[in-house]
Amino acid sequence: MRGVVVKLPDSEPGIIVADGTQYNFQIAGSWQGSVAPSVNQTVEFTEGTGGVATDITTISRETLAQERLHTLGKGLMDKGEGFSDNLKPYVKLQIELMTLPSLVVTAAMEISYFFFSAFYFNQKIPFVNTGFSVTIDQLLGADIGMNGIGYSFTFLRVVGLLVMFVPWVTPWLSFPRKNFLNLLPLLVVSCLPFLMYMKAKSFFEDLQSSTNGLMNGLGGLFGQFSAQQALSMPDPGVLARKVISQITFGFGFWVTLLAAVALVITTFKKRPS
Repeated sequence: MRGVVVKLPDSEPGIIVADGTQYNFQIAGSWQGSVAPSVNQTVEFTEGTGGVATDITTISRETLAQERLHTLGKGLMDKGEGFSDNLKPYVKLQIELMTLPSLVVTAAMEISYFFFSAFYFNQKIPFVNTGFSVTIDQLLGADIGMNGIGYSFTFLRVVGLLVMFVPWVTPWLSFPRKNFLNLLPLLVVSCLPFLMYMKAKSFFEDLQSSTNGLMNGLGGLFGQFSAQQALSMPDPGVLARKVISQITFGFGFWVTLLAAVALVITTFKKRPS
């Protein structure tokens, strides 16, 4: 049995409490522990006749700690199993509403959208002196500057994030044309080349404006040089198209695009009655 020492023996026997019952003990002939008894010490013993504890051994702190850790782990596992049991009906319903093919292509689309490189530009962008490799998610938050490519949590990036999770929500909606929401991921992916063009064009426009402003601010010959430079400098749109033409569409783009197309097909495919 296992109990706790609540009173040390003196002129009267010591007391061990186990399962709400008190057992008397003496050190002589009964205590087999490697250390002296102390109050609140956990021990194991054999119940003798007349409510006396015999063959008393101590339990090390390491053993007690391991037992508590095991009990805690088992409790967490039990709670985890309970949580998973409660979650299973919702997962099953999600699969039934989306259909398994739609769920698979949605997962593939989101993985490639967030984690796989979608665009490569190995050459140096004029005036930026760097190339880049970005995922679709990063592209939506990209900012091209003189110091290279920066990324931030922009409005477009938030929109892209919400659009990617639309397919999970669509089956739970009730309005008649809800399935058309699953066209949004395909629309976003289809607009990416145009978005890259607009970002590059905006960079070259800002660069041209900054250069002209600097020259005009210096005045004199610099101002005249600025006017001549403005006439000879290629149009920002031309420079942007040149950059876009040298971009390689990577694995992330094609997987996301094909998964978005597959999502539309599985969404509007009639189910067997």
